[in-house]
Amino acid sequence: MAFALYYEARPFIEALDLKRDNAFEKFQLFKRRKGADGPEVLLFITGPDSINSAAAVAYICAKYPPGPEDFLVNTGICAGRTLAQKGQMYRIHTLCDLAANRWFYPDMFLISGTYPEESLATVPVPAKTMAGLPCTLADMEGAGVYQAAQMFFKQHQLLFFKAVFDLPDMDDTQGSGTLPEQVSNLLEKFASELLEALFKAHETCMSNMAGETAAFSEEEAAAERDFARRLRATAAMAGQLHQMLYYEKLKGTDVKQFLEDFSKKHGFDMCDSKKEGTKWLDRLRDEL
Repeated sequence: MAFALYYEARPFIEALDLKRDNAFEKFQLFKRRKGADGPEVLLFITGPDSINSAAAVAYICAKYPPGPEDFLVNTGICAGRTLAQKGQMYRIHTLCDLAANRWFYPDMFLISGTYPEESLATVPVPAKTMAGLPCTLADMEGAGVYQAAQMFFKQHQLLFFKAVFDLPDMDDTQGSGTLPEQVSNLLEKFASELLEALFKAHETCMSNMAGETAAFSEEEAAAERDFARRLRATAAMAGQLHQMLYYEKLKGTDVKQFLEDFSKKHGFDMCDSKKEGTKWLDRLRDEL
């Protein structure tokens, strides 16, 4: 689990009874071993902004290489646009690195609680206004975490959750207590519930991996290749397509028939460009 600041992480450290690894000097690292009450957990503090967060994720993953059973979860506070968002937790389905104008789309296949979904812009300095931002939420580290993590994890292993703490465009008077106390109190409301949801998602992932016996038939594999060809898919897009179809296969879906039905329903044919193919891939993801 990756947090920008210690006081964001404190409720999770306490809920999991994590212990500080004092031998680890580069970043604050907290651990617990796998047990009857859940999987092994590594929690680390990245520091604010994209550069710090990307460096922390890359360093931790190099020291502790993740496997197919691992998740990387980034959570913490963010800025919101409307009063209705204040104090709410959201799962992030889209990230925008505003400095580089790059967009990223974590897979949303694993169910992790019932949190509403929103988009998140990562900005280089604290947001003074939400006006002009292309997303409904804003933070300083999410896109940095994603860009470093995607070198070590597959898309479905990356999970992002943000709680709205401030509203830059409103007279946003905070509650009592110091700023660190207010942040910790907000995230404490969600810690137990979110951890329970994540542990259930991990169990689902492990069960799927244990039951990974159903390979694609020759017809299904051919249908996947043809669909990727019509998408003009890059290697990364083809990998995303396969991950989507693999989850459908685990649910017992006939992948060939599913792709045929999707193409017929939406009139999908050969794309003119990779950009158009990306839009169709997003549409397939939305339908799933």
